[in-house]
Amino acid sequence: MATIRLTVLNSIKESDGRLPVLVCISQESKRAYIKTEFLINDIAEFDNGKVVYRKDANTMNKRIEFVFPQFKEKYDNIENKEWLTALQIKQVIISKKKPTHISFIEFWKSRISEFKEEGRNSYAKMNEETIRIFTKAEGDIPISAINTLLIEHFKK
Repeated sequence: MATIRLTVLNSIKESDGRLPVLVCISQESKRAYIKTEFLINDIAEFDNGKVVYRKDANTMNKRIEFVFPQFKEKYDNIENKEWLTALQIKQVIISKKKPTHISFIEFWKSRISEFKEEGRNSYAKMNEETIRIFTKAEGDIPISAINTLLIEHFKK
């Protein structure tokens, strides 16, 4: 079951060493993170979803209490979360428009453009070819419709 919560990770730092408060989306054993504008100096300043041990902790927590529900509301409005990965849920949450469904091609076009932005052009090209073959066989379908039967059909 998918979950959404606030967290801070020592491994994700800004260039000045401060730590961003992250929105963590978990699905099965996978996680995706959305950076927020809130920064703390040390991981000890964050406890159980709240900023602590800071002069501005109350102010920061009030601002977080305003922003986090916006993420949570988008998360709560996603249908069939059990069929989506943590990364797909993140994509829905951060998208500007509310999709009626996430299509296979839409998702992979955005992922491929991310690969190209990262300079991973050969990996992007490989994915483009795989997507071309898959859509030729199965068509453009909603991600939530992908299941083992569809994969078996594609395999044959």
